[in-house]
Amino acid sequence: MLNTDKYCQCCGKAKHAGTQYSLESGRRLEICIHCEMLSPLEASRATRETVEREHALRDNIRTKQREGRLEAYRQRYAVDGKQCSTCQAHKPVTSYDNCAPRSDGLQASCRDCNKLRMVLLKQPNGRALWDATKAEMRKQAKKP
Repeated sequence: MLNTDKYCQCCGKAKHAGTQYSLESGRRLEICIHCEMLSPLEASRATRETVEREHALRDNIRTKQREGRLEAYRQRYAVDGKQCSTCQAHKPVTSYDNCAPRSDGLQASCRDCNKLRMVLLKQPNGRALWDATKAEMRKQAKKP
């Protein structure tokens, strides 16, 4: 009787994996009868394909989780808008550029502030100009 709840650790298919195969490292793999007949090169290729398939599945799950998280942020921002870290104004999501590494997928500063920043930084002594402008913008935002 075949035990179909086991998977071959070489090809990854649900098969009778009763055959034990030992590696040089002392670890033992449960492989199916088909994989037992493969040459070492073919077995390593089948194992590599299994690992690649598992990695692709894991990456797909991570992508779906990220898409769900981004959608939750977008729904929250649709009500209030996102607050710009520079001018402190609440603006719609369309006023921000994308930024993949950030958790919400958007840049912290709005497009207007980014454009102003780039113009000021290109001028001589631009960093000091930008810092002063940013401080002034934040003071303006705090005033009632």
